[in-house]
Amino acid sequence: MTPAKGVEVKVFDAEQKILAHFFIGKTGPDFFSTYLRKEGSDEVLQLGSITSTFDKTIENWRDKAILRFPADTATRLILKTTGGETVLEKNDKDEWYLTKPEQAKAKQEVVDAIATTLSSLNALGFAEDYDAAKYQLDQPQLTVTIILKDQIEQRLHIGKKDEEKAQFYAKNEAKKPIFLIGKYQFDTINKNSEGPEGRGEKGRSAGRRNR
Repeated sequence: MTPAKGVEVKVFDAEQKILAHFFIGKTGPDFFSTYLRKEGSDEVLQLGSITSTFDKTIENWRDKAILRFPADTATRLILKTTGGETVLEKNDKDEWYLTKPEQAKAKQEVVDAIATTLSSLNALGFAEDYDAAKYQLDQPQLTVTIILKDQIEQRLHIGKKDEEKAQFYAKNEAKKPIFLIGKYQFDTINKNSEGPEGRGEKGRSAGRRNR
């Protein structure tokens, strides 16, 4: 964006040849259109609003996907905090069971919500740098390991809370960026196995996989 010309857009092909070069100006009088001028032309066109498509901040262009996997392929969830470790496993009937710290049948909707949230977890923003210790990601308050049907593992670390934004710093172990997630995302993932929402009926052998 330049004050004199608005947003300058250049589109290149694979050989770096310019396919399109134009300038997007101010919004039209109806607030639903935009002025546009092609490079090398004095003709100004008025067309549907396209400013938001091109006029973005650096953060808008960045990939905000933290984790991606089909939710129904998750077979094991391990939630590790400073207070201990909770392990949940799915049997052949797609039923979730708590296997650690004790054996109990889990509330399916609670575990499914965790798996669904993790499967398409998007960032709300980014940390200003990549210093894991600065955001307590070297000693996270919560680490979640997801094991899929093909035995591939994905691991998420959640560090300290940004009190001003009411968001939490998070990192996919396989990616460089440090992300910010919302409190609602954190609360969905961070279920305590001892709480009434995290488990169902107890059973001495219920936690074992029915294989």
